[in-house]
Amino acid sequence: MTDRLSPPDPEMMEGFQVRLADLEATYGLSLPKNPYLLMAGTEPLNLTFLPRVFQPHAELFDERFLFVGPSIAPRNDAQALHLAPTEQPLLFISLGTIFNNRAAFFRQCFQAFGQQPLQVILACGSNVDIDSLGEIPANFLVRPYVPQLDVLRQTTVFVTHGGMNSTMEALYYGVPLVVIPQMVEQAMTAQRVSELQLGLMLQPEQVTVEALQAAVREVLNNPGFKERATQMQGEIQQAGGYKRAADAILALTHKQ
Repeated sequence: MTDRLSPPDPEMMEGFQVRLADLEATYGLSLPKNPYLLMAGTEPLNLTFLPRVFQPHAELFDERFLFVGPSIAPRNDAQALHLAPTEQPLLFISLGTIFNNRAAFFRQCFQAFGQQPLQVILACGSNVDIDSLGEIPANFLVRPYVPQLDVLRQTTVFVTHGGMNSTMEALYYGVPLVVIPQMVEQAMTAQRVSELQLGLMLQPEQVTVEALQAAVREVLNNPGFKERATQMQGEIQQAGGYKRAADAILALTHKQ
């Protein structure tokens, strides 16, 4: 693992600017080129794709902010995965699609969980050659990508980078987390997961084989994490998702 959180990816920022230009051209807009200024604006309706209870200092957000929770929809970014039935807990490990060039971390996972009574699915992304990782433990299934929603439906504990999409998808299925953030935004999400006791946070420099084992063991053996994740699942489902968001947009257009 790295000893610090990764800086913004230049290619990602370049892609952001291209999409921003497309929006301006399509809708005749003039938008700030600085993404932080763009996100800091407040409009009559501001849709927030997480439940209000997950938002720090939610009391500061007035009626202009509608917390609708995540919009969960199937993604066609990976082949179907057929898992054999097992009584062992399912541990899912993924660092997302951007900051996943972490071969050393994946080998640590082999050492940490290869001899454990767990079924492990590890999504390593396309930036790591699976053959370069060495011998894969018998209880591991390693793929560049997996159908994440399908896997999360069966997951007991999710070791994740803490991207908001992955975090909300896990909590949508009531899955507690061990979060290892790879950038500043993910560190904020990890901190909130820790504050709400939905799982544990490990800083990248804290990651060792022993630390991974201890964190997963604690989340597995402490039923409070699962209970609170299940409670958050209810909050997410009650938030309304894309249907509530669409209704709010239509209601706003009728007022104008």
